[in-house]
Amino acid sequence: MSFDTVQSNNDKELFKHIACFFVQKDRFFAETILNSCGIRTTGIRNLIDRCLLTVGPDNILMMHQLIQEMGRDVVRRESPDNPEERSRFWCDEESFNVLEENKGTRNIKGLVLDMKMLEIEMLCGELETSALRKGLPDNAQKTKGCLDH
Repeated sequence: MSFDTVQSNNDKELFKHIACFFVQKDRFFAETILNSCGIRTTGIRNLIDRCLLTVGPDNILMMHQLIQEMGRDVVRRESPDNPEERSRFWCDEESFNVLEENKGTRNIKGLVLDMKMLEIEMLCGELETSALRKGLPDNAQKTKGCLDH
């Protein structure tokens, strides 16, 4: 039961994707997204055989919390001192900061972003892009740095 024993690069990438984004998600949902990103999901069988992943009731991808943390730690070790250079962001706040500060690199393969954070920032006047402003209701008025409806 070790990440280092996984031989295929595809399976290593698959493991990191699942550990960061797809634990407790429907297998079909995860496979659909991963396949569309060019990650071959046939490696799920290899991860199961190595006891790194299980498929639970209702076809849910499951991973022991310590194994999930090991996968995320592999991603953290990609760039311990510069988080913006890592390949995956599973924390909403880290994702938002990387995007807001325009610090992401070509290394990014995936991120989680709660769109409510974007709405709050937009309504409070933090983001000043015209693309984001197009989504505001016509009756929104700016008051003391925040927008009221």
